[in-house]
Amino acid sequence: KNNLMEKKKKAKIESCALDSIVRYETTCTENEVRIVASDQNIVKRLDHSMQVSQNRLENTREKIHSNLANKLDVTSSSNRDIIGLQMDANEEKDIKLKVLKKRLIEVKNNLMEK
Repeated sequence: KNNLMEKKKKAKIESCALDSIVRYETTCTENEVRIVASDQNIVKRLDHSMQVSQNRLENTREKIHSNLANKLDVTSSSNRDIIGLQMDANEEKDIKLKVLKKRLIEVKNNLMEK
């Protein structure tokens, strides 16, 4: 009878030990699963923020390109305007010089006649 009690006691202790081992293993596994899930979440977040950064970079690059293009357009058109104005001014000077030359010749001829 004592032997049977001993066996029952031993079985109960082993069962408790097994239970606690199973609980411990389960907890470890659950923790590992949580850690993996959290890592995956972090990776997802990183991917997302990298994508956002990439998009911002692309947008900024496009803005810079279009701003540069606009500035170049403005600059080249204002340069064209300036060159045009200078050409107009030069033509005006030429016309004035021709008129002056004519007047001088007229004056000279008048003086010669007198």
